[in-house]
Amino acid sequence: MTDVDLTLFTRRMKIEESSDDKVHLSYYDNKNYLGQLNVRNNQGKLTLSEESNQSRVTGFLTAVGYFLNDKQSEKQTVVLSIPKGKRLTSLVGDVVLSEIQINNQVIDQVDLVGNVNVQSSQISGGRITSGDGESMQLSFQNSQLDNLRLDVVESTVLFTNTNLAQSNIILSGGDLTANNLTLDKVTLTGSSTEVDISGLSLKEDVKLTNEDNSINLQLASDSRNKLGLDVSVMGGTLKVAPDLMNGANTQQGEDDFQQVTKTLDDQTAMLTLNVTEGDLTLE
Repeated sequence: MTDVDLTLFTRRMKIEESSDDKVHLSYYDNKNYLGQLNVRNNQGKLTLSEESNQSRVTGFLTAVGYFLNDKQSEKQTVVLSIPKGKRLTSLVGDVVLSEIQINNQVIDQVDLVGNVNVQSSQISGGRITSGDGESMQLSFQNSQLDNLRLDVVESTVLFTNTNLAQSNIILSGGDLTANNLTLDKVTLTGSSTEVDISGLSLKEDVKLTNEDNSINLQLASDSRNKLGLDVSVMGGTLKVAPDLMNGANTQQGEDDFQQVTKTLDDQTAMLTLNVTEGDLTLE
């Protein structure tokens, strides 16, 4: 099995590392409870979708009744266990009304919509979106993310101890909060979104823009030297840490425009920040 396709409404999905060298699928199945799960395994592609008919598992997958306890969250959860060292070529899923948890996985491409929680995993490309008009949460912990596009509307994005490279983030409303985040060739575009990042490490070119809300950044010690800056605010306040101002040029203009620029011959990263009608703090 190399590909997984999900269409879930009331069911939660959890993808985790298997305790042996086999693939296992476990879920609670009762015709009087929740939507019935339709399971298909066809030439290495596993498709899970909620149906009204009785579901069965075929092929090498192991079906286990999910009767561990009476908690509703447990009854709603479908667990897919994948052997250690095995990678997924693609993971596609619509889980707008539920959520998907991805633990200890290596995935080449994703295309996911809904609440997504990624822990200790590697994702090499694709797209994750929160969906339109829904309050969702995208959470990434201890993970490596590359060539990824995040489209977030009125939702929360959380990063913890994560590396994000060659990626694009588009935010509309909601908030982004991060701790110990490394950005490498990343562009973030926000609108009415609060951005708050501590322990930020930078590589190559990183560009963050926001309007009608604030950006608050606290740089890690490894990114305070050899850092080029192009930081500007219009219609808000600008605060830059004194040590980052060494060798910098400042400019002020109409409409409360403020700008700080700095270019170094040996710089290892370039940080571009632009905020309109909001405050910017760089510490």
